[in-house]
Amino acid sequence: MTSDLFYERQDEFKRFKRLNVGAVDMETSVLFVLGLLKKIRTASILFFDGNPINWKEGQYDPHGKKLKDSMSRVIPQVLNAVLRSE
Repeated sequence: MTSDLFYERQDEFKRFKRLNVGAVDMETSVLFVLGLLKKIRTASILFFDGNPINWKEGQYDPHGKKLKDSMSRVIPQVLNAVLRSE
């Protein structure tokens, strides 16, 4: 789910969890809206660096090895797919 919701709204995250939302980001909502308005195809690739519901328990690691490893594998594949689709 993408939203302009700021991460301090813990009550909203708990509601999303009950609705089985797997991930929330606040960066791509504007990308999709602008793409729709301008009739431009858009996409978003999200990498998880933590769970805002459990940040107080230490579940936030924006510089972790797992995140870096997944980015180094996925980004080249996505770039190749984009270049092939043009």
